[in-house]
Amino acid sequence: MFRKFSCFILLCCFSCCVFAQKNIKKKPKKSSPQVVYSLPKTMFAIEVNMKKTETRVGPYFRYCERYLAIRDVCTEDNVSYEVQSLNIKTLPVPDKDKTFQINAMSALWVNEIGVICGLNIPPMIAEETAKVQVSNEAYLDKFAFDYRAYYEDQLLANSIAKMAESAAKQIYSIRESRMALISGDNERVPADGQSLQIMLEELDKAEQSLMELFVGKKVVTTETYTYYYTPSNKSTKDEVIFRVSPTAGVVEKDDLSGLPVYLTISANKNDIPPVDLKNGGELFYNIVGTAFVQLKVENKMMFEQTMSIAQMGTLQALPSKFKTYKLRFDPNTGALIGLEK
Repeated sequence: MFRKFSCFILLCCFSCCVFAQKNIKKKPKKSSPQVVYSLPKTMFAIEVNMKKTETRVGPYFRYCERYLAIRDVCTEDNVSYEVQSLNIKTLPVPDKDKTFQINAMSALWVNEIGVICGLNIPPMIAEETAKVQVSNEAYLDKFAFDYRAYYEDQLLANSIAKMAESAAKQIYSIRESRMALISGDNERVPADGQSLQIMLEELDKAEQSLMELFVGKKVVTTETYTYYYTPSNKSTKDEVIFRVSPTAGVVEKDDLSGLPVYLTISANKNDIPPVDLKNGGELFYNIVGTAFVQLKVENKMMFEQTMSIAQMGTLQALPSKFKTYKLRFDPNTGALIGLEK
């Protein structure tokens, strides 16, 4: 009886030892560090070149009809805009829907916005773009009225009416001098044609400066606006993206004071199916799609061009064995442009 009980105890102890050995947990493996990268999508930078015409009232506009017999003059400051051209440039931006992780042991090269540029290759140094600073001093000087053609007594006149009268007399005097030079009645007519041309040009400038005091000053410049728009991955037809106002330039699309700018994107057919993300993968790239892009202001066509648009292509994945290759990607589109073993 004692032997049977002893055997039973030994059997129980052995079973407990075996059971305890089977439930020993293995230490979890340390996960390898990951590097995050994105593929780019295409953003449109739409450049709107507009002719801007600004008119300033002359200080003597009230006396224009009395002294110069001119009625049609500028009576208030105004500005107007007219669209000259539309152009589209493309810019890459990170696509949050195409952001992935890769093992940090891979020599991945991403640019300053996190877009993949290469694998197992040295980074290329981007050329710095020269910064151009535009001064508005010359622009402001264009609106300064010129009184240099005045005589001293005219500048010292004690009323605007008297100054206007003196300016008008000066205009008529310049015209008489010009006519005398052209007809040869002036004793100071230069012997050579070049000197005569210079004298006539100086008289024209003096008359124009004095005339602007009456009829006003007009300055025509060209201004460039840039409007940013990110297309989807589908076609669109006659979408109003912004408007152009004849008095305010580029305005938002809900500002009905401006003419609508319509965008049409006709995606070209792409038969390549995208990769199935459920199958996993670490290294992805884009097969870039193309589309025919049109811009028009109201009914006037201003831009037509076939363009590469990253998000209208398809997503593809490289097999894991290619992680040891030298790969180069286009940072503007995410396309694979170089592969070397």
